[in-house]
Amino acid sequence: MRTKVHKVESGETLKIKVDEGKVVFLDKAILGNETQETVYLKVCVDGGEELVAGRLNSCSWPKKVLNIAFDKDFQFTHTGTDTSVKLYTILSAQRILPYPFLKHNFLQTQNHYVYIVLILKFWYC
Repeated sequence: MRTKVHKVESGETLKIKVDEGKVVFLDKAILGNETQETVYLKVCVDGGEELVAGRLNSCSWPKKVLNIAFDKDFQFTHTGTDTSVKLYTILSAQRILPYPFLKHNFLQTQNHYVYIVLILKFWYC
């Protein structure tokens, strides 16, 4: 795993390329300069819609832990007009397994997992 720090100025778009079989985690974002405006953090995957990943404000939220994983190329930008954002990314050499983070044969060998999932579903509904 390798950590990188990117400084994204206002009006700038950071393009991050994710290699095949790897995952990039957006770890955290920190507001560069003190500003009165609320800065929205935006990500765009494969040229699709821009999604808001979080917001920063120098008074109440100068830094934010994101914990978002990407296995495709994406772009990062923010809405700040006179500030920069430091973005911490982690490159993982191994691909994560899809939800429920288990191999497919796990359900065939351990049936109690199914009951735990059902109990949790009814507990939170």
